Amino acid sequence: MKNIIFDFGNVLVKWQPEKVYSEHFGDEAKAWWFMRHVCDLDWRQRIDAGERYDACIAEKSAQHPEYKEALEMYHSHWQEMLTGEMEGMREVLAELKQEPDVRIYGLTNWSMETFPAARERFGILQMIDNYVVSGAEGLVKPDARLFCVLLERYGLKAEECIFIDDNEANVRAAEALGITGIVFRGANDLRERLGMFRPVDAREVAQLERQGNWADDWSQVRICPDTNLGRIWRNHFGRGVELGRVASVTNSHIEDCRLGDNTTVEDVRLLSGYAIGRDCHLFNIGEMRYCTSKPVMAEVMNENGGRSIRLVPGMTVGDAYLWARYRDRNPLMQRFEEWSAKAAGRGTVGDGVEVRNCVTILDGIIGDGCRLEHGVIAERFLLGENVRLEYGLRLNDTVVGDNSTLARGEVGNSLIFPAHEQHHNSSFLIAALVQGQSNVASGATLGSNHNGRTPDGELSAGRGYWPGLCVSVKHSSRFASYTLMAKGDYPSELNITLPFSLINNNVTKNRLEVMPAFWWMYNMYALDRNRTKFAKRDRRTRKCQHIEFSPFAPDTAEEMLVARELLYMWTTKAYQDGGGTEVVAYGMEKSHRKTVILKPGEAYRAYEEMLVYYAMGCLHGKRMQHEGDRERRWVNVGGQLVAGKDMNLMLNDIERGTIGSWADLHKRMDDLWAAYAEQKAVHAYGVLCQLAQKKQLDESDWQQYEARYAALQQLVRDRIVESRQKDAANEFRQATFWNMEEMRNVLGE
Repeated sequence: MKNIIFDFGNVLVKWQPEKVYSEHFGDEAKAWWFMRHVCDLDWRQRIDAGERYDACIAEKSAQHPEYKEALEMYHSHWQEMLTGEMEGMREVLAELKQEPDVRIYGLTNWSMETFPAARERFGILQMIDNYVVSGAEGLVKPDARLFCVLLERYGLKAEECIFIDDNEANVRAAEALGITGIVFRGANDLRERLGMFRPVDAREVAQLERQGNWADDWSQVRICPDTNLGRIWRNHFGRGVELGRVASVTNSHIEDCRLGDNTTVEDVRLLSGYAIGRDCHLFNIGEMRYCTSKPVMAEVMNENGGRSIRLVPGMTVGDAYLWARYRDRNPLMQRFEEWSAKAAGRGTVGDGVEVRNCVTILDGIIGDGCRLEHGVIAERFLLGENVRLEYGLRLNDTVVGDNSTLARGEVGNSLIFPAHEQHHNSSFLIAALVQGQSNVASGATLGSNHNGRTPDGELSAGRGYWPGLCVSVKHSSRFASYTLMAKGDYPSELNITLPFSLINNNVTKNRLEVMPAFWWMYNMYALDRNRTKFAKRDRRTRKCQHIEFSPFAPDTAEEMLVARELLYMWTTKAYQDGGGTEVVAYGMEKSHRKTVILKPGEAYRAYEEMLVYYAMGCLHGKRMQHEGDRERRWVNVGGQLVAGKDMNLMLNDIERGTIGSWADLHKRMDDLWAAYAEQKAVHAYGVLCQLAQKKQLDESDWQQYEARYAALQQLVRDRIVESRQKDAANEFRQATFWNMEEMRNVLGE
């Protein structure tokens, strides 16, 4: 007899309070912070253990009166936090209930004030008759006593039970009692873990063969009870094939694969070594294969293999960054090797993926919602969520962050953070770390060659890197955040330390020109659009990788503070040397020619405006006091900004074993994301103190900053309108239209 015990929340039904609070606050990061620091786990578990909502909310509201409304929503909007049944789990339960040697049970952390209504609303919860609810027992998972209540009430033996929960801590608590534990990763993964696929029988083999299918060994072809064999035609099956409730499988050669529910596979000449998710469409592919016999290694950031990482399912771009970047910490590397060895197996293709009309897809891990189409060739790669590869792209040894689009070019040996755009013709990117929110123009050649006789180096670009048309950049080069490069062939290695700058290779005057704070002074519309468009284009469902989308954040603020010091130093030296108004920078280009700073005075003032705008925007009108130095070092971990002190602690915890798996690391990153909004506010206060040259701000300081912020908000609005009006008033822009009405109808107001 097999007893299978299900958790309810995020195993059978979706519980997503962050969605409700994201809408309430208008800020996803604020919602995460609220759920970790105000509506925190300990407080929620008190309600799950049977304490009344109203009493707990009243107590917490007294501690946080500014969040009284949001706290009340935890009860008044609880129905909205349950957003539906988990995909495929109703069918899994139905199949298990048909097995004569299986019994189904439930064990959930849930308040009895809301559980009866939830069970009435969701039919999937009604499919489990025997269950224990924490709110009725005064205990919550992972307390071992709650597991014992279930075992004793229904006369179960721990060694005959399997417990399924999305929370790894709860699973470990069950395993400590001798219960077999499974961390929930989706319906199809659960089917495989529970051994729910069965071999086809003789009758089913006969039907499949009548439909033009053949197999090397039919005993190696397994199906689930509801697989519709009438949708499977003219295929060759090798060993280790598992078919879920597929939509259609035709004209394909498949081996060592699991196909998820409602997935279509058509005209694939070889599909091997993959676990395919739900609602996928694979069509007209030459070869799509993942090597399961040895580790799949990707040489990211460098062509020499010195930063190679092992690609494993579930890895985020942040994980890849930590592994590739911190090569000076051998114990850390050893931990990552150990974790990844445990995660070996098939490659994964997430839910809702489309791969169509592609030549070769080898050794790739593909996240939810990705699209690969129109002649893509890719090998040894990892894609985050909602990534598009299109139109003949060549990709190798690269990790691509969420919400990115790559097409028509060649990308190799790179680590790319979320929201990267590189879809214009004939672009080339090699051996690079690009920290996202970036855009590579047509004809750009980034990192193609070098000026030394040593092997190729690396290119490192901060957030918002925008190389223009036909830009050529050599290894090794580094760029501050939001560097915009004018068209040109840059002959030497670069180290651009001034953020939001425009870089120009002035061939006529034989000098490199840098205009700091260019975006703020002359490109406000684009800066504001970047602030909003990346968030609006975020169509991810899981959002495993957290992302700071705003260009005004602690990392760019620290760069601006350093930039002001550099501008002051270089300007002072120019006047001391009698150079007049020409300000020369040092250390930005490996050459004997000059690097000239354009409009240094305006840029110095612009950086101050940007810092005030950032800081006051983070504080949201709240006057705060904080003692101690601000955090000056912020690390971009795949799109999520982590304070330097937290980064050091996390890396030490990994080396010590306190963080013992990729799942543990993701939990730590979740916790840091929850704390980020508050940390950013503290940092913003420190920036204001730095600008005021004070340790604490007084009433007069706050009044001045508030007035300044109001003026800057108006300045931003005016410059956005001004930059758009320039386009509207451009007579050449109007030249292709017969009249203004036609122009408005085509381009909009």
